[in-house]
Amino acid sequence: MLKLAMLLALAAGCAHQETTTSGGIAGADDQFGRAYETVASGSKQSAHGGGYLIERAGDNTVRVVREAPAGGLGRDVSDAWITAKIKGKLAADGDVKSREVHVHTDAGMVTLEGNVPSREQALKALRDTLNTDGVTAVDSQLQFPEQLRAGANSTRF
Repeated sequence: MLKLAMLLALAAGCAHQETTTSGGIAGADDQFGRAYETVASGSKQSAHGGGYLIERAGDNTVRVVREAPAGGLGRDVSDAWITAKIKGKLAADGDVKSREVHVHTDAGMVTLEGNVPSREQALKALRDTLNTDGVTAVDSQLQFPEQLRAGANSTRF
């Protein structure tokens, strides 16, 4: 719960907010992608986009936190249920081999670690995870071929 409180305080206190010119889901997805790329590339330590706070959480980790959690904070969903639900979503996605992405959940905070085929699949895995009941934040340690070719020291996506 302490982690959750700290993440919510950070989300409420962060001053720089990006805006979008297009409305609806497509605008939010574009804004999320731009904000994520800004943090993953190292240009910023944190950014807002599409209703999420994206922040650098370590050398190889980018954390994504929903700014207004769906379903409220009082949802009684077990970590095991969250992990199973996310693994099911990954298995249903034909492009992502669920055995190559490890999922760990601790108090609603999910860590995704492993390899995906592309940047788009990494973003899809993040969105699917964030849209799962009970998930409060995601630490992404996903890697994809274009990123690996760019250099071993780049931040994971």
